[in-house]
Amino acid sequence: MKKKIVIVIFISIAIILGGVGLYVNLNKGESKPKEDKFLEVDNNLVTKNIINNNELSEFDLYFLNEISKDKNTVYSPMSIKYALKLIDDMANGESKDQIAKILNNYKITNFNNNDNITNLSTIFITNNFKNSVNKSFKSDVNSDIVYFKNNEEINKYISNKTNNKITKIVEGEEYDFIVNNSLLIDMEWKNRIQALAETKPYFNVHYSHEDFSATVSSFEERKDNFTFNDKSNKDYAEFASVINKYDIINTIGLDNIKNDISTRYNNWLASGSENACDTIDTTEEYVNKYISEISANYKKIDSSTDYRYYIDDEVKVFSKELKEYNGTKLEYIGIMPIKQDLNTYANNLSVDKINNLINSLINIEYNNFEEGYITYIHGRIPLFKYNYDLELTDNLKKLNIQDVFSYSKSDLSNIFKTNVYLDNIKNSTEISFTNDGIKASSITSAYGYGAGDCGFDYLFEVPVKEIDMTIDKPFIYLIRDKNTKEVWFIGSVNDASDYVKQINSTK
Repeated sequence: MKKKIVIVIFISIAIILGGVGLYVNLNKGESKPKEDKFLEVDNNLVTKNIINNNELSEFDLYFLNEISKDKNTVYSPMSIKYALKLIDDMANGESKDQIAKILNNYKITNFNNNDNITNLSTIFITNNFKNSVNKSFKSDVNSDIVYFKNNEEINKYISNKTNNKITKIVEGEEYDFIVNNSLLIDMEWKNRIQALAETKPYFNVHYSHEDFSATVSSFEERKDNFTFNDKSNKDYAEFASVINKYDIINTIGLDNIKNDISTRYNNWLASGSENACDTIDTTEEYVNKYISEISANYKKIDSSTDYRYYIDDEVKVFSKELKEYNGTKLEYIGIMPIKQDLNTYANNLSVDKINNLINSLINIEYNNFEEGYITYIHGRIPLFKYNYDLELTDNLKKLNIQDVFSYSKSDLSNIFKTNVYLDNIKNSTEISFTNDGIKASSITSAYGYGAGDCGFDYLFEVPVKEIDMTIDKPFIYLIRDKNTKEVWFIGSVNDASDYVKQINSTK
């Protein structure tokens, strides 16, 4: 008799809040067996290794074909692989061979559970079916077997194991077997994208005696509307960096600056404006101060937050790290096509292309910028929150994972004594991209106008190279382990309208 099994995977993240559910349903036998549905196999992928290791693979990108023009999408390649590995361990014969051929050399990572990362794999079996399970079953996905009598016991078990962060994985229909992997993640940005009002000083760069300034307000004090994908009033976080590689002393010449400022200061004195001042520097004193202050601008580097970026005529890429927990450090990588629509761009993405973009990311470090300019990088990033369900069954069948879905061919005899088959697999995800990060000391710098005597100052014009990194069009993003390069999430954002403001968070 065919039995029904549900596999569920949940992921929730504090900064990148994600809930991922992987559901695998196995139907009970009916008086009339379900008709098998086989799909044409994509031999271009099946005949080569689409998973070579745990890094970004063609398998990870395979589900990008689900991207649409009018909705947001997200899925977890890692969760899908975990589920397939668990099914692979359950399977025998051709059912196992088909899955193993796709998984190839993929290795499961068993995390040390803590408050920030909890990896919990559990096989729930109703008390009525204890005798249907091979007691010798073992899986590379470390899993416990728990017997239950109703859904309430399952939910209570998961709630206790996850400190009430996941309170329900099943409701409604009672199942004979439930295979669950709960991967609970609670992470924060290494630093907030945009500082809160309590963090002072705000990002405020103003070079003494040079005509340049840049500011980023606190997160609460944002005033301008942000337009994303031609829709206004979207929520956002703002960032900026300034790298001063303009050596004004050697470019204009020390003597030329001294002579120029001496003349201007003497003219100011002759105009009588100094009468409003209590004390007056001599021309020599003022010029010496001026030179000292303007010289100090050169080689200054300031950034409102930590990030990496890349930009060319075709694409913008923005990357930011999350805090490291027990050796696990995730990073967010957003990729926005500038000229092409997102669908066209996604359909032409490859592993090599994405890796080349990642390898081209620029750190905000002095040596990475052009001499002779003040480089000013600024941008706004949309904040978003949404749910998405990805139906995986047909996609997996096209990869020739077909027999486990067949009433007549499925072989999961490594765990079940009775015959079972998979009915469907669905990946359900909730993700929220927020501004929250670790409360840290200010990494910005504030510069005044310098020691201009009383009311006198002169600002030299300076060459500025401006880089606009605003993400205001539909984009793709990856969230990956920075050390192992394994991709945890891939998603696309077409509409940022569902974000719920969290500006009062002080995490």
